[in-house]
Amino acid sequence: MMGARTILSVFGLCLLLCASAGAELTREEQATLKQRASELEKAVTEHKRRKSKALLIKDVDAAVKLHKDAKELEAVRGKAVRIVGGILGAKDRTVKIRALRAIGEMKDPSGGKYLKPYLKQSNPKKRGPTMEAAIEAAGLAPSPSLVPALLTIVKRSKDYGVASQAMLSLGKYGHMKSKRKMILMELVKTVAKDRPGSRGRQDKTDDPDYSLPPASSGEDTRNRWQALAATLTPALNELTGRKLKFPEEWFQTVKSRKNNLDSIFTS
Repeated sequence: MMGARTILSVFGLCLLLCASAGAELTREEQATLKQRASELEKAVTEHKRRKSKALLIKDVDAAVKLHKDAKELEAVRGKAVRIVGGILGAKDRTVKIRALRAIGEMKDPSGGKYLKPYLKQSNPKKRGPTMEAAIEAAGLAPSPSLVPALLTIVKRSKDYGVASQAMLSLGKYGHMKSKRKMILMELVKTVAKDRPGSRGRQDKTDDPDYSLPPASSGEDTRNRWQALAATLTPALNELTGRKLKFPEEWFQTVKSRKNNLDSIFTS
């Protein structure tokens, strides 16, 4: 006779299997979802032809819902992302911003290719009208292809608001083992160069790839430091899973573990 603990374990396993089975889509549900995707695709084509802002925004909302309802049906989920990506071609700014935010809401890495063009800053002193939405979406739907663009914003933008936002989005890439060490080092280096101190000071190591740059001076440098230093710690804490309190702690942590950066990440 089975003991009470064994019975509970079997019962729990049954519940888990039943829940998993319930999450699967039936053939009829799959067919319905594919039909919805096809009809939405046709509707978007017509609404783009009519240049209907209100209807295109509704189409974006419908695509987000379709993506969610499709669950494990990747073909439909992928089509939902592509539909939103196509709507980004509309000229209306409000439609574009809604579509960018939708890509973030879907949290689908395949949407990265649609975000990339909107992460370019032609004038480093001015953010584009859609840039904020694109950076936010890049954090909600992390994609390896977006890392260089986000790092460029952090390093080169003179709009420190968007630079800080890009840093926070990069903080959400901690699960991406192929990119996270590079993100860690690049963020530390670009902020460290603006830390208060006399020009020419440098924290040297045996490996030049992990040397902190000389500290700088000047009004622009001070402004950049004040803006980005406040963001560095929360961004790197999220990236690594650690709970450090100050930028200097991060500079020293990276310096002391330069030969084993993997040890900085908690998972």
